[in-house]
Amino acid sequence: MKILGVILSLVVVCGNCLAAGPDNSTVHLPRHIKKGVRTDGKPDPTDIKPVAQKSGIRSGAVIIYGHPVKSPYQVRVADNKVLINEVPVGPGTTEGDVLTESASALRVKAEKMFCDGNGKKSASALADEILALFKQSSDTVINARWNNTGTPPETTLLVYWKRGVRQSDVRFSGKACARGAGPEAARAARQTRDGEKHARAFRRALEEGRLLFFGSDGKTMAMPVGTDGKLEAVMKDNTLDRKGVTEKLESLGFRGHAAREILSNYEN
Repeated sequence: MKILGVILSLVVVCGNCLAAGPDNSTVHLPRHIKKGVRTDGKPDPTDIKPVAQKSGIRSGAVIIYGHPVKSPYQVRVADNKVLINEVPVGPGTTEGDVLTESASALRVKAEKMFCDGNGKKSASALADEILALFKQSSDTVINARWNNTGTPPETTLLVYWKRGVRQSDVRFSGKACARGAGPEAARAARQTRDGEKHARAFRRALEEGRLLFFGSDGKTMAMPVGTDGKLEAVMKDNTLDRKGVTEKLESLGFRGHAAREILSNYEN
């Protein structure tokens, strides 16, 4: 009798499962996905703290790392970087950009070390100093070694950069020293000029009524006029699941990483 009772119970349970099948055939995915939690103890770079402005540009719209920023907008330049409502945006502001900038500064320092010591110190001593400099720079460098070809330091330093650093190996040459500033120093000078140029472009786009999107992957987009209203309508449409929202975002031009950041961080 006990065995029969168990069998009957299983039949009832399975019957209920089958009966519920048609009603659950459509799986509704959650609108928002949980933001990733960092394991290195550092703050999430996609969290922003915009400062509300009393005056500024009231047209257009701004989305930074998926967060909509309320107008009016003040666009200014500080330390060669553009800030919109006090949030750094555009070139040089993402986590990868900051690492790359530190790596660029390291290269400038190494170039100066080489040029200052070239012909004044023994080649082996100078090579050891440069290598030690890179090995001590653990914020951007995993490891480094001199190339087997050539005589250090007039050869290539093979650098294993940390993930996110956009830099190549480092080459040293006495001819570069004779020309004056090395390539990294010249690039740093260009960045100073580029900040105000980007700020002007962002102001112009907002004055035209366009939507500026800044992604944590470094992507910047100036979307057509009216995109902000269409985006708001999509994010307020409670009939859409995450898949449906993603498809709508892609149709507006927010694809891949951009769509994921909006899904994670957009709040009306």
